[in-house]
Amino acid sequence: MRFPGGEVPSTVGWILERLKKIELQWERVFSGGQFRSDSGGTNTVGPIQAHTHADNTQGGGALQPADLRLAPAAELTIASGAVTLSQSHHTIDTEGDAALDFLETVAGLVANQLYFLRPASPARTVVFSHAVDNILCIGNADIALQDAQDFVWAWSPDGAVLYIQGVESQTFLGT
Repeated sequence: MRFPGGEVPSTVGWILERLKKIELQWERVFSGGQFRSDSGGTNTVGPIQAHTHADNTQGGGALQPADLRLAPAAELTIASGAVTLSQSHHTIDTEGDAALDFLETVAGLVANQLYFLRPASPARTVVFSHAVDNILCIGNADIALQDAQDFVWAWSPDGAVLYIQGVESQTFLGT
């Protein structure tokens, strides 16, 4: 499975760069293709463009850093190797509170959505199974969430496939 354009991402960096491009496209969509106005809103000063943000005078003097705010985590429990996402932030628990469970299928995906997933309990291990169904783990190996601080970033480019990126401290299991 490859991304549009044929490339295969190798890091979260690729996903973040893609999100920056999408952000510019959304800005154009929500502006209706209109030109930007000056801080007073009266004079058209040109098309949408990038700012250097070298000082606080650009953007009307009220610059805010980009912020990714997630809703509080909703807990999901694996059932027969699957979960259904309902938002972008979830904790995932094993079926029947088993010590170890394998997640093979994720439903409820939305195209171009970024997800933050973490274990519900440090006493139980959740393993994202690479390429069993619709989960593809960066590194081509299963990813285990074994501790309370473990998490994955996940992204669905099409609402059907979920690409999972673990963090450096996690266990990557051979396939």
